[in-house]
Amino acid sequence: MELQCYESIKFSLSPDPETRRIGEDSLKNLELNPDFSQALVKIAQSNDITEDIRQLSLIILKSYVDARWNLGCEKYTEGPIASQISKDLVRNVTFQLLSDNILKIRKAAAYALSIIARYDWPDEWPNLFNQLLEQLKMGDPNQKYSSLLVFKELISRDLSTDQLLELSLLLSELKNIFITDSVCFKTLSIESKTISVQILEEGIEILSLVNHKGLNVDSFKIEPLILEWIQLLLLNIREKITDSSIDLVSLKYSSVKALHKISMTFIKIYNDLSDSIVTCVWEEIKGGYHNYESQYLCSDSYDQKQDGWAASFTLDDGSAISFSMYISMLLEYFEFIFRQKNSGKILNNNSLISSSSNDFLTELVSACIGYLQISQDTVELWTSDVNQFVLEEESASNNYTTRLASRDLILSLAKKFPSGFINSIQIILAHKLEFTDDKNTKTGFYNESLLFTLELIGDEILFVLKSGENPNLDLIIRKTISDILIPSVTTPYNIFLAARSFVLSSIYFNFLPPQSLSHMIEFAINQSQISQSNPSYFEIYSHPIVQLCSIKACTKFCSSAPKDVIKNYIPEIIFKSAKLSPSLDQDSLTIPLECILAALKLDPSVYLAVEPIVGELVLELWKIYYLDPILESLFTDILVKLSSTPESFASVFNRFSPILLSTFNEENVDRIPSAIEMITSIIKGGGAGSLAIPKECVDSVFPRLMRILLTYKDSEIAQNGQECLKYFVQNGLYQISEYKENDITGLQLLFEFIESVLSPDSNESSALFVGDLVTKIIFKNAQGNIVSGDNLARLVYLVLRKLAVARSSVLISSLLPPICLLFTRSAIQVVDLLYNISVSDSQGKDNNGLGIFLNIWTENALDIQGVYFNKVSVAAMINILVLNDSRVNAVNVNDEEEVSNAPSHKFNLRSRVKIVPIKYKQIPAPVKMIKLLIEEYSSNKQDQDNVKVSILGKKMSKNRMDESNLDENDSWDELDDDYESDDPDNPNEEFDNGGDVFTSDLIDQFGGGSGMFKKFNGSSEYSDDEDEETTKDPIYNMDTCNMIRDMFVGVNNTNPGFYSLVGPFLTKSEKSALEGILSHTA
Repeated sequence: MELQCYESIKFSLSPDPETRRIGEDSLKNLELNPDFSQALVKIAQSNDITEDIRQLSLIILKSYVDARWNLGCEKYTEGPIASQISKDLVRNVTFQLLSDNILKIRKAAAYALSIIARYDWPDEWPNLFNQLLEQLKMGDPNQKYSSLLVFKELISRDLSTDQLLELSLLLSELKNIFITDSVCFKTLSIESKTISVQILEEGIEILSLVNHKGLNVDSFKIEPLILEWIQLLLLNIREKITDSSIDLVSLKYSSVKALHKISMTFIKIYNDLSDSIVTCVWEEIKGGYHNYESQYLCSDSYDQKQDGWAASFTLDDGSAISFSMYISMLLEYFEFIFRQKNSGKILNNNSLISSSSNDFLTELVSACIGYLQISQDTVELWTSDVNQFVLEEESASNNYTTRLASRDLILSLAKKFPSGFINSIQIILAHKLEFTDDKNTKTGFYNESLLFTLELIGDEILFVLKSGENPNLDLIIRKTISDILIPSVTTPYNIFLAARSFVLSSIYFNFLPPQSLSHMIEFAINQSQISQSNPSYFEIYSHPIVQLCSIKACTKFCSSAPKDVIKNYIPEIIFKSAKLSPSLDQDSLTIPLECILAALKLDPSVYLAVEPIVGELVLELWKIYYLDPILESLFTDILVKLSSTPESFASVFNRFSPILLSTFNEENVDRIPSAIEMITSIIKGGGAGSLAIPKECVDSVFPRLMRILLTYKDSEIAQNGQECLKYFVQNGLYQISEYKENDITGLQLLFEFIESVLSPDSNESSALFVGDLVTKIIFKNAQGNIVSGDNLARLVYLVLRKLAVARSSVLISSLLPPICLLFTRSAIQVVDLLYNISVSDSQGKDNNGLGIFLNIWTENALDIQGVYFNKVSVAAMINILVLNDSRVNAVNVNDEEEVSNAPSHKFNLRSRVKIVPIKYKQIPAPVKMIKLLIEEYSSNKQDQDNVKVSILGKKMSKNRMDESNLDENDSWDELDDDYESDDPDNPNEEFDNGGDVFTSDLIDQFGGGSGMFKKFNGSSEYSDDEDEETTKDPIYNMDTCNMIRDMFVGVNNTNPGFYSLVGPFLTKSEKSALEGILSHTA
């Protein structure tokens, strides 16, 4: 067996593919032998065998243990498992191999042993932990290293809060490694010390769960241990790196990372030591700049250029820690610290202020600007790949650089200390402007970081400038523009500075010198005049990064600059963006496309003139990038604008429709969903300003679209098709009704599709947008009575039938608005209709349509999306309550979940939830509506007190909990928001379900609908993408608070017993809110 294994492993290492395949197949067969693992460790143990074969035998053992060690293995499928004799031998030999003389054998043995431990410790191998701990205490450096590797794997995979004793023992022993006069400290490698800190970090992750479980850790003396560890970590961080100890960069990096984790977990300990921690980290940030500059900011031509420090060993993810990564971790930790509520006291720490300054914040901001500079590695990367520049600019880069860490710290400081930060920037800029620097590479990159900082905090600075409260800042910004920004554009000497200057000019355009705005826009569009006067500038201007940033500037000019100024340049801006686009890659294309879109928004008169260029560009790019959702959204947004005039619509339609419709004939359906999306945008744009789509367009596209939708059972095609049909209905319902071919009308095709996606057994994901479509049909039909009453009743039935069996809350909430909209039109007719409909639920039981709808509606009203649809739901509820129909009053619906009084100490397992259905209290449907309306009213009122809300009571606090109510040890912003909860005190526990409790005397004689659609003149807090017709609907413009208050006050005036009747059903908070409404104080 052992010889067979040896030969098979040897074959599997052969460079010949066939020999390697034979060896691998043989190993698969040998794996079925219960003693296979025994043979592997014997090979690994033999010093007469080559290192590669020994190492591979342990690697194979690791995989084998994970698959066949016992029946509970993660990767076990079938077949025999390891014998008990083999297990005993393997444990013993593998542990011995931790002491092998060869490093890669020790490493392989450690990783194999950690997998064995996963399945055998503590049950089958109870003394393993103590064996490893003893070896860590008494072993030689190699043995200690091996034990650390096993502990690292063990703690990251298997230790939990159930092993707090073991964890405390381990962390105590690891601590001894860092005692300076100990043998461990002197003999262990930096890599071993780094692994120890990584184990600590993983241990802190476990301890962070302790508080959630309510476990008592005092008996394990964890807090004193953590206090000692913090002091040791600070010593690690303070240790100076020399040419002979470059590996320290990894230890220091891991120490800061562990300190970060401790700060989040042990808040009280951090607060007690915060001064010393912040001082230590700040000294590293400040003192590390010289080395960072010489290693990363200086080009090779500089004498002070040094090679970058990087550890000789890698971490678990294969990365070798560099000095740049260490600085990034320091800045990231500082950013975390300054996001906390009590961080203001740091600014008053005198030990942080140098002798040359009296302001710590200014020193910190200055350091951030230094680290914000573009490193030489980044220069090479961005110069060779402009996409990497774009990804970092858009915060989409996978590489977290020092520049990004500095940027994040700057943003946190500006947010936390806005006035102090602006004062610091003022000081830094004033100092910079005192000196005239030569135009050299170092100056260029530093100036770029200065301008980048002004870009990052542009909103804050512009707010102060516009207030006029700081005239000195105004002067400094204007001088910065005249002395740094404008020369960097007109006489450029650095690619990145020129690029940044273009972007910044579009942000601070109001502070350009007189008459300079037009000149700057002209520069951004075309730099050829300057290039001709000085050919040396051509290389800078023609660089893709400069070109992209000049286009970004044009985008900003289009959205912010005075319209009378920018309007003259719109065609040129569009043509420049269109010209550059074909040369760009996928990640960079968003910039010119966004610029084209911004320009199109300004002047519809240019649409026809630019359509040949823009339309052709979008069409060609769509053929390539139709699967890219970001680019596709830009294509469609551009088409909506470009097709929104009658003349340009015809041009766009004629260009795109042949290509888009041709995709319907392709065997590969990949392009069909996107093609439908493009058609949607054209039809949507064609109906802008209440225009009607020409009949010829409907006749050429609509029937072919319907054939596709009725043929393919693809959810993406169905969803996009429903959206497309919505705009066909909105902009051409009459033309659809007029279409007829082979005795099949357009409306028949439309209804056939709706019926297919609303079939009870159809895929729910295919019907997600059909609710919008049906709502649009109802909405448009009210304007022209194109759809018959019978067909509308048919639509209601189809929607209700699907609602009765739907399981997805997303689908349910999308199907509620059509019927709610009908309730706002004629509540009594809809009640009659629903009452006479019978539909089957998911169990096949027939139910009355009215009861089904009211139950589903009141249970899912909170999930309805969109301002308009939510207001429709509110208006529908009020209409039904005003109607006071006995059939509605007789329907009982779910209210709160029933809570058992018997205490339970069992975990709420997922399996138990599936077995035991949730039970709800039953209350009359009108009462539930009243509760929802009270919640809606309260939520909107709370919104005026800076609580972000959505319709019908979904609340989320904009502001964190009141700092004055916080203990100093609970000061992190990361604490969960303090959400308001409903008062659980509900006196209606003894209510007998059923019965006609909500009778006519509740709201009898309240017949007013006069106040229902009051015009809401206040500025809305909602950002809506509703179509123009919808936003003109009175429902959209109603003030829901006024409406709800008027209804409740009217009911109470006509029936003084109203409050006493509904009171027993309300919680304390609901009663209080209703009392406020009725007393006109809410």
